[in-house]
Amino acid sequence: MDQAVIVSARAVGKRYRRDGTAFDALQDVSFSIAPGTFGVLVGRSGSGKTTLLNIIGGLDRPTSGALHAAGRDLAGLSDGELSRYRNEKVGFVFQAFNLANEDSALENVLTPYLFARGRHRDAVERGRASLASVGLSDLADQKAGTLSAGQRQRVAIARAIVRDPVLLLADEPTGNLDAETGSEVIGLLKHLNHEQHMTVIVATHDPELTEAAGFILTLRDGRVAADEAEP
Repeated sequence: MDQAVIVSARAVGKRYRRDGTAFDALQDVSFSIAPGTFGVLVGRSGSGKTTLLNIIGGLDRPTSGALHAAGRDLAGLSDGELSRYRNEKVGFVFQAFNLANEDSALENVLTPYLFARGRHRDAVERGRASLASVGLSDLADQKAGTLSAGQRQRVAIARAIVRDPVLLLADEPTGNLDAETGSEVIGLLKHLNHEQHMTVIVATHDPELTEAAGFILTLRDGRVAADEAEP
């Protein structure tokens, strides 16, 4: 893959079967994203945003086409290699936070190390540094379930970046937040993009996130919108 491109999709398709009927969640999707970009995937619910984000992140595989990310041909990776790609190259942030409420903020942030290869003696130190970077150093030992929604999303972001991923993928990260808290989370994502040069790709309905984007891909019914399609 061209070093000037961190994510490249060519004619990507994803087909599911529901009750014996084929359903195309994505069809012929092509685009490229440069390193350090703040990218946004937009479209109505069911347009394929989450499916595409999951494929970029290695949580799912395309049915057709090719997708390269962080120097890897994702379609050609074994299950073990794809797992390592997710753990080493990608950080995920979800709308529903996906935290263990009975565990502390720090324990949640350290979750990626449970699946990492080798020994990581500096994991706790890095976990605390990650929480400090999102403004939660004083809440490291507090149970996640006692935190506010905005604080939980910050913990989720700290978990996503604790292993210094090259790709930060966020699926509707402000969807469960009020406007003010959502703006704070957007500011944090922009900071990670601008100050740490992290490539951020967000699936969203939030117009404030769209305004921050250097790359916007609009999906309609699983396809790139006609006015954005590449020749």
